[in-house]
Amino acid sequence: MEKLRIVRLEALGLESVFVREHFEELHLSGNRIVNLTTTGSPRSNCHLKVLDLRKNQFVNVSQLQPFGELVELQLDDNQITVLPLEPFTRMSQLRVLSLAGNRINQIVPSVARFELGELEYFSLARNELVRFGTANWELPSLKALLLNNNRLVELPDLSDFEQFFSLEQLTLGANDWSCSWLDSVLGSVLREDRETSIKLDNGPNTECPSEKVSGICCKFTISSSNDTTPGTASSELFVPEIHQAREQTEKLTAIHDEFKRSWDERLKALHTKLQSMLVIAMAELQTKKPVTVLQVTQLRQELEGLRNQSKSLETGKELHHRMEKRLAHFMIEMKNKLLQQTIETDKLLSQVNELRYRFDQQLKERTAENVTSSQSTV
Repeated sequence: MEKLRIVRLEALGLESVFVREHFEELHLSGNRIVNLTTTGSPRSNCHLKVLDLRKNQFVNVSQLQPFGELVELQLDDNQITVLPLEPFTRMSQLRVLSLAGNRINQIVPSVARFELGELEYFSLARNELVRFGTANWELPSLKALLLNNNRLVELPDLSDFEQFFSLEQLTLGANDWSCSWLDSVLGSVLREDRETSIKLDNGPNTECPSEKVSGICCKFTISSSNDTTPGTASSELFVPEIHQAREQTEKLTAIHDEFKRSWDERLKALHTKLQSMLVIAMAELQTKKPVTVLQVTQLRQELEGLRNQSKSLETGKELHHRMEKRLAHFMIEMKNKLLQQTIETDKLLSQVNELRYRFDQQLKERTAENVTSSQSTV
């Protein structure tokens, strides 16, 4: 048994597994595992490099603390709801950490910095996260960050994704992002002069109820930067205006498509008529029949009429194209103004919340002083 390094115990209905110190790879997917146990000694030196716990009933990640030599840790599709980061801080060699498909609604920061110098792949996809802090995260080798299919509105500590300067893949789709926050933080991702190009995965191309920023669905919401209560609902702004603008856009698109279809049909008919005239003229020339002055005059008149129709069509098409461009520029300008107003509104609301917080604190302090003064008088 001491020579055993790779262990596969998949889909056996196991609920508990004892991990020996000499194990290097442990594949346990498809069981009902809740507990992982070791020798219990704080000085035990576990050499486990790969741990696959996908599709189990694992909850307590604190049980992973003895496995400080892990390189790959797969915890997808378990029952984790609260994720403390402290157990992972000892895993200095960890490269893959996947926690997708759990029910994580809270991330508890570590006492020190959350620093994993070798981590390249980090997935928190398909959970129930609303927000979490990244201020103390140091992941210099991180290449893939998956945050899709949560309920995230914003990451308050993240001003841009330059914090993860090795990032190559970023998945953000299927969340409740604030449009103003998303627009502000994606600047570094989409910047052309960035040293490392990032593949921005927007998720499936679904219809957005409100708006998109860089292809990612988002909402115009009141900033909740000073509200630390998890799961606090944000009030969505400008919903009627957005729906009205979208309806008008759809109507304009339908009109444009009908206009283009009609134009194409008229040009096709003109082309067919010209070809028919050319065939008739060539046939008459081949029979070597004498051409009368009347026939030449009629042919010239028909050609002139067709030429005038062609000019009219081209002029109308050019005019429609200019109007279409002006309309598109106008809509883009209005959208940008609306987004800017939303950002300014967010800032004002944040300032109001901060002032309210200070006022409440001063009121509490004065109330406490009055109570102390009254007690002293008595």
